[in-house]
Amino acid sequence: MCDPVYAVMAAQAAQGVASHQAQSAQASANAKAAQAAAMSEYRQLNMQQRQEETIAAQRKLAAQLQEAELLARGTVAAGEAGVAGRSVEDVLSNISRGALEEQNILTQNLEAYNRQLDEQRTGVKTRAQSRINQVAQPSILGTGLKIASDASTVYMVSGREFPNFFGSGNDDLVTRSLKAAEGKGVAGKDPRVIQ
Repeated sequence: MCDPVYAVMAAQAAQGVASHQAQSAQASANAKAAQAAAMSEYRQLNMQQRQEETIAAQRKLAAQLQEAELLARGTVAAGEAGVAGRSVEDVLSNISRGALEEQNILTQNLEAYNRQLDEQRTGVKTRAQSRINQVAQPSILGTGLKIASDASTVYMVSGREFPNFFGSGNDDLVTRSLKAAEGKGVAGKDPRVIQ
């Protein structure tokens, strides 16, 4: 029959292992949930970026079309009026310059928007890591020490004394075991020594 003290110690050890496994599963589930949330946020940011890039491309195309139309009108109007030379070239250059400025502004706005999205992505990564760090990973060493501490508490509460493994003289468990093995008869004092 099993000693009840050892049965309680075994139950506490099993409880410690189960607790470690539960904490590990909780930390793993939390990490997966944080990563899934981050991926969802990344997808939303990427969709916003694609939409903004599409809008910017459409605006640039509209500006180019408007420039071409204004240049054509200016050229036709100058030709119909019989005007030529430097003044017509200056008017047409101003139209082209205005279109280029508008396209540059659209490009700068898109780049600024993309930088903002990059900062938001950094924030997503930081929040995900923070969520993961909120649930601590269990320590195998910590679990082992907790099990050992619980087992020693049960052993002490049972009223038993810990064996003196490395004491001095003839009373320590190691010396008794060695003398019992040599047939010196000292082992009879300690019932824990196998004869």
